[in-house]
Amino acid sequence: MDKLTPKPALGGFSQEWQGLTLTELVEYELVLLSVAKGQRKTFTRHYKTHLKSDLPQPNQILPAQGGSSMWLEPDRYLVMLGHNDIDAANTLSAKFEGSAYGVSLTDGWACLRMEGESVSGVFERFLPLDIARAPKDFATRTQAQHMSVIIARLLDGSYLLLTPRSSARSFLQALTTVIDNVVS
Repeated sequence: MDKLTPKPALGGFSQEWQGLTLTELVEYELVLLSVAKGQRKTFTRHYKTHLKSDLPQPNQILPAQGGSSMWLEPDRYLVMLGHNDIDAANTLSAKFEGSAYGVSLTDGWACLRMEGESVSGVFERFLPLDIARAPKDFATRTQAQHMSVIIARLLDGSYLLLTPRSSARSFLQALTTVIDNVVS
């Protein structure tokens, strides 16, 4: 069988402005881990063993083995691995020995990384959040100009933006328009 190559939702977009960089991440896997009914204690033990992290709390993203993990909703965690692996959901699920179900979400999302001194000004105009006051491990779901987005403030001070692939081009156009208006 031929090896499939993932196609980035935004074609590998990358652009620099004065004081800001926006780059589509293409080397990653998103895995949704759902706790199996009645298996919370076993799930937590496996999570700590295999992801080398505590469970993230609501509105939190934490470093995890091979990437990071964020709380998405009760008993559901989004794990972002820093490499492409079409079998990541199955591999990770197997490690939980029936205490979790894993689903690959990679092909349904576009992932952007934004960093630089102008980020706060852009987010003030783009998101209905005061993200500048958020702690460095903050993550939440919200909307930006009518489009869904998951935003995470990473420990290095950069931001991760996940938006559904179906509206990714519109999201990128709206975001770059705001960036152009803020930095010019």
